[in-house]
Formats: sequence, structure tokens, C-alpha cells
Amino acid sequence: MLSNQKATVSYAIDLLKAHQMRRENAFLHEELQRYREEIDVLSSDVKNLKTEVSFSLQDHTVQLREQSQKLHNLQQSKDALQSEVSALRFACDQNRDNEQNLSVLLQKELAACGLAGQKVADTRQEEEEMITTLISALKHTVEGKADAPSVEGLKNRTNQLCHQPRQCLPTSSISRIPDSCENQPQSLLPGRNLGILVV
Repeated sequence: MLSNQKATVSYAIDLLKAHQMRRENAFLHEELQRYREEIDVLSSDVKNLKTEVSFSLQDHTVQLREQSQKLHNLQQSKDALQSEVSALRFACDQNRDNEQNLSVLLQKELAACGLAGQKVADTRQEEEEMITTLISALKHTVEGKADAPSVEGLKNRTNQLCHQPRQCLPTSSISRIPDSCENQPQSLLPGRNLGILVV
């Protein structure tokens, strides 16, 4: 009788243990299933992330290539600009040197022109003074030898010559008065046998 009770109790304990294990197994199975679902979701998310990362990496690679090409073009443009700047500097230096040389040459030419002009002015003044002296001598000589009407006409002509010292007289309207300056000093005459030309 006692052995039957012990057997019954033992059986009941085994049933409780089995039931407890069944409940724990069911719980563990549910947890396992939930973890599997979560792993599937995570796996899908990882795949999506891999795809996005791949696309993003490709985009960044393309952008890097484009930027690299732009940088290369910019470097070429910079080199070309540096070459142009160097050429412009060289041209500016040459122009500056040419301007300095031309300035020096122009100053020399201006100085030479000034000297030549001064010589011409001095020569003209000397010629005008000589002509004035000759005309004065001619007046004095004519006044001593000619009559009053001839003297008055000759004075008018000589006054015109004084106002126009470089005007040439027409050869068809002149005549020679010989021996009109015989008594004049030789220093006032351009030659020994100089005759006085009058109208």
C-alpha cells in the first residue's frame, strides 16, 4: 500500500516536471521564433544597408572622379595663366626698356634739333644784320650821288627790303648801278666786286 502511494507521488512529480518542461520548451520555442524573425528583419535591413552603401559608394566614386577631373582642369588653367602672366611680364619689361631707349633717343634728337634751330636762328640774325648794314650803306651812298626823286623812290624800296629781308627780287625788273659802293669799307661787302641791285 505504501509502495503504491510512493509510486503515485513519484508519477505525479514526474508529470509536474514534464509539464513544467513542456511549458519552458514552448516559451523557449516562442522566444527562438521571435529571435529568428528579428534576425530575418535585421538580415533584410543589413542587405538594404549594403545596397544603399554600394549605391552611395558608387555615387561618391563618380563624384570623386568628377572632382579629380575638375582639379586637373583647374591645374591646367592655373599653369596656362601662369605662362600668360610670365609672358605679359616679359613683354612689359621689354616695353619699359624700349620706352626708356626711345625716351633717351628722343631727348638726344630734341637737343640736336634745339642746337640746329639755335644755329639757324643765329645765322638768320647775322644775315638780317648784314642786310640791314648793306641797306644802310646803300642809302648813304645813293643819298650822296642821286637826285631827290630817285633818292625818295630808292628809300621806299629799301624800306620794303628792311621789312622783308628774305624776299628775292625778280631778275627782269632789276638793273645794276656800277661803282655805287666804291667808297664803302670792304668788311661790309660779301665780295670785292659786289654791285648793288635796285629796281
